Amino acid sequence: MSSNKQSFKDLQVKYTDFNPSNLKFTKMTAGAKGLISYIDYVDPSSGKNKKLLLQAPFIEMKQGGIPRNDEWHVDEKSRMKMTFPLDDSNPEVKAFADKLKELDTILCSEQFKTETLGPKGSKYKYSEAYRVPMEQDEETKAKNKGKDQKLPYLTARIDTSYPDGKIKTTIFPSSLNEQGQRVRESAIDTFESIDDFAQYVPYKRCMVRPVLQPFKVWAKAANMKDPDYGISFKVVKLEVEITSQTSGALPESFLKADSFLDSDDDEEDKKTSYASVTKKGMTTPEQKKEKEVPLAPTKKAATKVESSDDDSSSDEEDEVVNTVTKKTETPSSTTKKTVSLDSSSDSESEEEVKPVKKSAPAPATTKTTKGKKASA
Repeated sequence: MSSNKQSFKDLQVKYTDFNPSNLKFTKMTAGAKGLISYIDYVDPSSGKNKKLLLQAPFIEMKQGGIPRNDEWHVDEKSRMKMTFPLDDSNPEVKAFADKLKELDTILCSEQFKTETLGPKGSKYKYSEAYRVPMEQDEETKAKNKGKDQKLPYLTARIDTSYPDGKIKTTIFPSSLNEQGQRVRESAIDTFESIDDFAQYVPYKRCMVRPVLQPFKVWAKAANMKDPDYGISFKVVKLEVEITSQTSGALPESFLKADSFLDSDDDEEDKKTSYASVTKKGMTTPEQKKEKEVPLAPTKKAATKVESSDDDSSSDEEDEVVNTVTKKTETPSSTTKKTVSLDSSSDSESEEEVKPVKKSAPAPATTKTTKGKKASA
């Protein structure tokens, strides 16, 4: 490891080594929007003061993140912050949260108020670093029943330059290789906007490990009603591991493609017919088959209509067929579909054969039955 890289690492303090009581605060001075106290950290190894760069554990971004553009965040400046959910079911996150609670205990003490805020310190109310969501009323609880409960959180600013407001926070994409070793890519340090920054920290699809700097304690003017004060963090660096490649939107080309996965039988069966869509709805192949009536057989159909005997002459059968054919060729609302005269088809089809019987002329009937025995 190079001496330069080691010196940079010496600037950082891992959350497990962080001792909140080593923080030192200057007396409050007037700022543009209230009072400000600056922060130093006593290095336990050297005893010297330095700026604290606190490295947190990996945090799953299941909640929080960068705020969207809404009625409370109307511009870039108001969105330049990031909220980290603190799920104490993760032991590392819980250890980090406990350090923040310890810090809050120090800052809300009467000793701190007296030493830092001065004689009027007792009228101030402290705004915690470790924040717990507001307790929900019964109506809201009922509305959110079954949803994930809001987690405690820490909010930190995205580091920006002054006065142009350019983003200074750097992002290091990282992942685990096949050997389980963490590999970090080169830093991404150029962002056109907060939306550009946010695309590298996808909501609910990544884990982040921030390096945070507690850089000031702020306080409102003492003459204001119910003045409060708190500590501000900013995100100096952010290591990001993408945990899911799933995105919210599907590509339009996929939505328009016939990409249904058929079974092996469907692949082998080249005669598979698909349902056809009509204005009235879907028609399955089976329904379509029921509605279609096969073309009328010639001789057999004529015999079935006129007689149950099989000894009719071929000439007489042909004449009946010709007569029926001429009638069915005539445009009529009762003959829009081809009707089978086969009695076996009649029993399975919902169509009636009455129109066909009506169209057959009486002479044809008389001719075909001439010379036949009377049926019993």
